[in-house]
Amino acid sequence: MSQSPSPYADDRVLSAKAVRTRRRLLDAARKVFERDGFLKARVVDIAKEASVSHGSFYTYYESKQQIFRAVVADFTQLYVYDLGRHSDELTPIQQVEAGNRKFYQTYLANRRMFELYEEAASYDTEVREHRIAGRKNAEGGVRKAIERFQSLGLTPADLDAEIAASCLAAMATHSFYSWHIREERGYDTELALRTMTYLWAASLGLRAEPEDDAFYQSLARPAPATRTRKKRTPAS
Repeated sequence: MSQSPSPYADDRVLSAKAVRTRRRLLDAARKVFERDGFLKARVVDIAKEASVSHGSFYTYYESKQQIFRAVVADFTQLYVYDLGRHSDELTPIQQVEAGNRKFYQTYLANRRMFELYEEAASYDTEVREHRIAGRKNAEGGVRKAIERFQSLGLTPADLDAEIAASCLAAMATHSFYSWHIREERGYDTELALRTMTYLWAASLGLRAEPEDDAFYQSLARPAPATRTRKKRTPAS
């Protein structure tokens, strides 16, 4: 039996034919895992879906668990919070909304894989480590955006960008998981997305600009004057 490649192996070490076969296996495995779940999925079903022999499967992967890890590695390349890569022609709030929108659309299109990913991370150490690394990578994109806003004087300079990025990314991922996997809230996705963006913008101190939608314009208005509290009289 040939040595099975790492689930995260570089395609450059394989022949063109092997790369195509592995791609078929990965696509087939994802389809079978999404349909049957990890526990019920079988190698024979993956091989059949990929139109390869049962024995050929083991030329590329040692087990169902290993190809699942490879599917996870392949799938997680889809989602990166690229908040810091948007055009400067967009306002800061529009940049935040664009980043949130891309991630939300990716989540909705891949919700079954996100569900399987979360489940596997609870019992598979390697998947869990991959999940942690992926989350840190996503947080890094948010952190860079916050640091850019700080350099422009749009966000308080004394805000810890790393901690803030972790909080905001957690808000998004946990909200999407709660709304679409743990339960189905039935929220209007556009309103949910814009509400989340509003909260992100407010927490970062971003102010709406004239180009921003009216939904965000309350961020452009000064806060109302603080009401003076009456002193309480101790009960006799």
